[in-house]
Order: sequence, then C-alpha cells, then structure tokens
Amino acid sequence: MRVIFHISTLICLLALLAARGVGVGRAADRAEVWGGEPYRIHVQLAIDAPGELADQLAAELPDYLHDRVNTSIGIVWRLKTQLATGPLRHQMLRGVDSFAAEDLGDSAPDEDKRLLVSIRATPWGDELTAREFDRYAERWGPTLRRTVRQRDALPEQLFGIVEQAVAPLARYRPDPKNPQQVVLELRGADLPRSGPDFTSAKPGDVFQPMLRRSTRDGALVPGGVAVVSWTYLEVIEPTERAAQPIGRIRSVTQRPLGGRHGRVEQVAIGLRNDPGDLTLELRSRIDREKPLVGYEVSAQDVDEQAIRPLGKSNAAGEATVSPGKSAVQFVYVKSDGVMLARLPVVPGADERVTVPLPDDDVRLRVGARLSALREDVVDLVARRTIFMARVRQEIEAKNFDAARELLESLDELPGQTQFSLALDREARRFRTDDVQVQRRIDRLFTETRTALGKFLDPQAIGALHEEFRRAQELEEETRSEGDKKTS
Repeated sequence: MRVIFHISTLICLLALLAARGVGVGRAADRAEVWGGEPYRIHVQLAIDAPGELADQLAAELPDYLHDRVNTSIGIVWRLKTQLATGPLRHQMLRGVDSFAAEDLGDSAPDEDKRLLVSIRATPWGDELTAREFDRYAERWGPTLRRTVRQRDALPEQLFGIVEQAVAPLARYRPDPKNPQQVVLELRGADLPRSGPDFTSAKPGDVFQPMLRRSTRDGALVPGGVAVVSWTYLEVIEPTERAAQPIGRIRSVTQRPLGGRHGRVEQVAIGLRNDPGDLTLELRSRIDREKPLVGYEVSAQDVDEQAIRPLGKSNAAGEATVSPGKSAVQFVYVKSDGVMLARLPVVPGADERVTVPLPDDDVRLRVGARLSALREDVVDLVARRTIFMARVRQEIEAKNFDAARELLESLDELPGQTQFSLALDREARRFRTDDVQVQRRIDRLFTETRTALGKFLDPQAIGALHEEFRRAQELEEETRSEGDKKTS
C-alpha cells in the first residue's frame, strides 16, 4: 500500500511539472513556477531516552512522520528525516534556541528548510521542541515546545509540532480593489493536497513581509533579506470567493509596502508561534542604552474600539503585552498624555522587542520647570493685583505719600523682563538632539512666553503711574485754586 501511494504521488508531481514545462534548472527558472514549487524540508531528530526506548523511537518516529506527511499534506512537502548524532545531537538536546545558521553546516542544493526537533524522556512526560530555519528567507522561527504525558500520543504530537513549525512562504502584490490589502501568492499553492484540512494560510494567520535581493541567476545576495519593520500581513476572510488569500496590512504607516524593483522580491513568511507574552523594551532612540521609565502603555485588538491600559514601563523601561482576541495588536505609548507611538505587535512571535522612542524625559523636566515658573507668575500676578488695588485706594483717599511708597514696592517686584531672562536660561539648559522632542520643548517655551506677555504686561503698571500723576496734579490744581480764592 505504501509503495502504491508513493508511486501515485510521484506520478501527480511529474504530471504537474510536465504541464508547466518545468525541468531541472537554476533557481531563477524555478522562480517562474512558485505555485508549483514544493517545500524541501530536512528534519534532524535528536532523541534522549533510556535504553531500548531510544532505539524504538528512532526506528518508528521517522517512518510515522513520513507517512503522516504523505497522507495529510502530500507533495507540497518533500520531507527527509535524519537522526542527529554526535556533537549536533548533544547541542540540540541542550536547547535549539542557541543555534545560529552557521551551526547547521552545509546544506544540500535543494534544501529549503532545516527543522531541528528534539525529544527528551522525563519523569513528567516526553518533552518535544522544534525550531525551523528557512533558507529562502534566512530566518529562524520561534522555538515550539510540547509535553506529551502519554507515550502512545507521542508520534501524533511529533507530527503536530512539525506541521506548526514549518512556516509557509508567499509572494505578495497589491490588491487592486483595496490599497490596504495584498494578494498572497503561496508557494506550492498549485500542488495537490493529500488531506482536505491542510492549508498554508487560514483567516487569522499572520505573515511577516520581507524584501529579498537576489543576483541575476536567482541566488540570494549575502545579507539580502530585510524585514519590513513594524508591518504584518493578516489573512482575512475575503468578501468574495478568491483563488488566493487576501492579507490585510497592519502597519505603523499608511503605505509601508512599495513596488518591486529590479531583483528585489517581495516575500512574506508565516508566523508559527504559540500565543505568549511579549516584553516591550522602551529605549531612547538617541541613546539606545537608556530605558524609558514611567511611560504609559496600552493595547488594542485590531478592528476593536476598546483600548486596554497595560500600566507604565518599569525601572528597566519594560512593559508586557499579553495575547488578545486578535493575533495582531496595536500598542500605544504615551508620555504625560502625549502620543509617542502606535505600533503593531504579535505577542508570542518574539519574546522581546526593543522599541526606540523619542526620549521625552527632557520635555517632562522642562514641563515641570515651566510649571514651577507659571506658579511663580500666578503668585506674582496676585501680589501685583493686591498692590495695584491698594494704590488706587490710597489715590482715592488722597494719601499720595502712601500711594507713592506702594508704587515703589510694585516697581520692585519681578517683571516680564526678569522672567524672560529666566526662560532664556532654561531654554539653553534643556536641549536634546532629538529634533521631534526639541520642537515640543520649543513650543512649551513659546507658549509660556506668550502667557508672560499677557499676564505681566508692564503697560498696566505704567497706566497706574499715569493715574497717580494725574490725580496728584489734579489735587495740586484744586489746592492752588482754593488758595487763590482765600487770598
């Protein structure tokens, strides 16, 4: 039965390739049949179990995995499983998180993905870990972990973790009907599936867009893969039945995806992470070593109105984002009510993400200092008002000597000039290299100077002096006329 199935699978593959006119050739030739290109996956399996159990698992699990892939997925995957031995096995059992691309050694010319899978027998059950390295995208996937308490369930759990770890690839192009969406051209989408339930992209799945630069013959330029930062493609239910899935753009900008230029390919890889917490590290974009403490963080599920407050960043500048209703969430960061960032994140896709932000600490210090100055101005305005009222009382009572003394005390109070000089000193003291923050600081000083001109207008005191002079002159004229009549 197994031989017959393999022969039928091979016939289907050869027929499809013949229909497309595809032969063995360069990577550039294969690029023309993206939808008919299977994934060539090399699985390395490390087993740590006692005695005969290790031999049993080593004999049974590769065959079971191969059969399950054939019956459930089909020729979309071309799977090859090899038992890890020697130093590689020991390194995998210590943890696949620490692997780098150079630790994998040379790959076969047709290897698209390397999948590291380890099984450890423990008193609490069998622990499975899996992690993928995609050579086309030069990207490590997240480490997936499972604990299997029933030994009989181990083979099926192995298939499940492998199926999740293998991240699908897609090319994307603008959706002509909606500029906020893209059409995803999945690799291997034209190949027949063995199982009806297998799909590379379903609604709610998230893809990470990238730009891939290649040479004339289709080979990847060293370091030629660049992630489109703070941008994700979320698979949605199309409004009309479509042959290809639609991805909704979730990004920090309105149009993050440009057109294809030359040998720069627009590709995306599926995020196969388990849901989990994400730690945001808020850092100054001027000094990346400086944590931003006390910044307000909140989150919002996509297409939802409610915003969940997550608290303030701690002493290390960190805040935790937990999974929500949607895989993609938008995170808002504010400082003293000022919006600094609105960013899309996928909790669980990464354990930690560094967020460079405007260092608002200088603006906050400026705000505190100017607030103190404004309080001084308010106090000064109150004192001026009291002095001016008393001066007018003395003028009305014709107590000009007392009015003159009060005017002299009023003149001795700090005025607009002194406060302007103080503002100039503070403006020179509080400077930052962050242009955006500096503009906000300059705006604060401008607003404060405007308030000074309004509340400390020297013309009011000048008018009071003129009022005193005229009252005094009028009193002298009245006395002079009285003296004349008396004489």
